Amino acid sequence: THSSAEPHNFVLLNRVQSEQSRLYFLVGTSNVTGARRRRQSASSQTVVVVDPAEHADFTKSTAFDCNQVIDKSYAEFSRLIANEGRLKPRASIGQQVLTKLIEGVRASRLVEQRIKDQLSA
Repeated sequence: THSSAEPHNFVLLNRVQSEQSRLYFLVGTSNVTGARRRRQSASSQTVVVVDPAEHADFTKSTAFDCNQVIDKSYAEFSRLIANEGRLKPRASIGQQVLTKLIEGVRASRLVEQRIKDQLSA
């Protein structure tokens, strides 16, 4: 695992329909070069870079590795918020950026089809 002083940005990829819903997230890193290097053998579509001009909460270009989707139940996510207290809601990511991220996940050969089927752009 990698630790950083920079805050991590998580993007929820799907709408929460109920407490039985699975939640699918991507995590962003400001280490764009490192993210691309780690995924050299993967399709370039699966590392999506979001610039600060595309999302007001980002102060640096942020890379999302669309090959690694975090899958949590609603209950697991609720416990993380209650116990950790470190997650802070941010402004919603724009539809255009969300669509790019979902397309990156769909292009991945590493993400399970059941997850891809739950995402709609």
